[in-house]
Amino acid sequence: MKFLGILGIVFGAFLLIYTLTGIRIIYNYEKAVIFTLGYYSGVLSGGLIYILPGFQKLIKVDMRIINYELPEQILLTADNINITVRSTVFYRIIDPGKVIMNIRDLNKAILNYAQTNLRDIFGKYNLNDILQKREEIGIELRDIIQKEIGEWGVDIIAIKIQDIIVPQEILSALTQRAIAERLAQAKVIESQGELQAAENYKKAAKYCPKAIMV
Repeated sequence: MKFLGILGIVFGAFLLIYTLTGIRIIYNYEKAVIFTLGYYSGVLSGGLIYILPGFQKLIKVDMRIINYELPEQILLTADNINITVRSTVFYRIIDPGKVIMNIRDLNKAILNYAQTNLRDIFGKYNLNDILQKREEIGIELRDIIQKEIGEWGVDIIAIKIQDIIVPQEILSALTQRAIAERLAQAKVIESQGELQAAENYKKAAKYCPKAIMV
């Protein structure tokens, strides 16, 4: 009887520990993907959750917007200029079950898709277009990646082209060209002003020739 009593205490302690180890707390911004004996069982929302230790596995998935900074990438423009681009992807998971089941490393997959498509998109534009259409290029890139990985349960919210680093010699050439264009524009405006003044003089001479002679 004494042995049975000890056995009962040990069993009760084991049962208590086993029960406590199955308790999980999921925050409101998280979802819990459940697997039972290796099979996908479903997704649970935030709160107090219990799983069967040894039989079930829980994977937490953050449902908040995630900003993922892509590494610097050297790209070649359509006019054969090497530029360095820094960009950030903003995304969120909308179907945690699909994400866990379909892809092992989400950030790595987004990185690979983004780098490949950045090369293709930047290769279509001249440097001037890239500098002027940074936001449009980000939207174009976002649409392409969303189409490719949207079925994984991910929503690509935006891709921001944060920095475009142009070689110094190219910047100097662009600056000189901009100055030359402004000077040419100023000369055109000055010529137009002189022509307008001459035209006004002719009109004044027509209506008041004596005043002009004085």
